[in-house]
Amino acid sequence: MKFNNDWPSFVCLGDRKTAKITESVQVVATVVHDHDTTPADFDCYGENEVRRWEDDEWDFVGIVLTLEVNGQEVATLGSLWGIERNLTAEHSYFSECANDLIDPDQIRDELEKLAAALAEAIAAIYTLATT
Repeated sequence: MKFNNDWPSFVCLGDRKTAKITESVQVVATVVHDHDTTPADFDCYGENEVRRWEDDEWDFVGIVLTLEVNGQEVATLGSLWGIERNLTAEHSYFSECANDLIDPDQIRDELEKLAAALAEAIAAIYTLATT
């Protein structure tokens, strides 16, 4: 399971990519605004880039990974912050960041927790129905 590199040339907040595990289970990478990071946090931006950032031509975002089952978010798997958005038209690094966050062991653990909770709920409903 991997995220593909087909991010648009202009990425919007809330843009999402999915990596399908099964037909009903997927990992989702969502772009969210990073309110804490500024160009002053790094030494690599010149005056032109800082001015463009101040003019809201580009900003910093986070990639948040979640686990969804049947379209419902069931767990947050991780996040990475301080990622440039729309500084250039190239955004394939968003997929690289998201792919680096994928941890199959963590996904398995989250699905096992969900399965245990569902089994407990089914047993409770069965008990209610038979008493």
